[in-house]
Amino acid sequence: MTEPFTQFVHREAWLHAGADEMRTWFKKVCGVDVPELRISTGWSKRSGKAVGWCWHAECAKDGVNQIFVSPEVDDPVTALAILLHEMVHASDNGASKHSGHFRTTAKALGLVGKMTHTSPGEELTAGLRKLAEDLGPYPHAKLTQPEGRIAKDGTRMLKLQCPYCDWSCRTTKKWIEQGLPTCFCGTELELVK
Repeated sequence: MTEPFTQFVHREAWLHAGADEMRTWFKKVCGVDVPELRISTGWSKRSGKAVGWCWHAECAKDGVNQIFVSPEVDDPVTALAILLHEMVHASDNGASKHSGHFRTTAKALGLVGKMTHTSPGEELTAGLRKLAEDLGPYPHAKLTQPEGRIAKDGTRMLKLQCPYCDWSCRTTKKWIEQGLPTCFCGTELELVK
């Protein structure tokens, strides 16, 4: 870190400053360039258990990758880890999904575990903790959706989605109890809540 940060008022500025610092990690560790990004907190139409989303450049009118960190996350180290995962997606505009370039880059940076739900390894956690300290307090308060405000799905059909390729289908509880099916790509489908 070249110079200390002043305290941030807006969470987006805090996230962008974190991304700017982590962008140097990509270059130093992997020789990978991360393109221009727009970063914010917010929920995505792509639901499931995801806590971060990277919308590819072609989805935006101006051709800039858009990253969202779930507003339910208020821990600064967790927010930075999510942001790093999504930056890996942005580094190849999502072309490799969670394999190839994504896997190689994520592991080199210190992300571990299942590639669809990575977490930082020990060394990366220490680096993210240091970055969070340098950035100062994360100017964000956890948001939760109030009970009863979300319209319940009136159908008894439950949605299943592939965590790898986002393919989805609907089935009944009876068939889910038999075991979760496998997607065409070979990944076990997950129940979307």
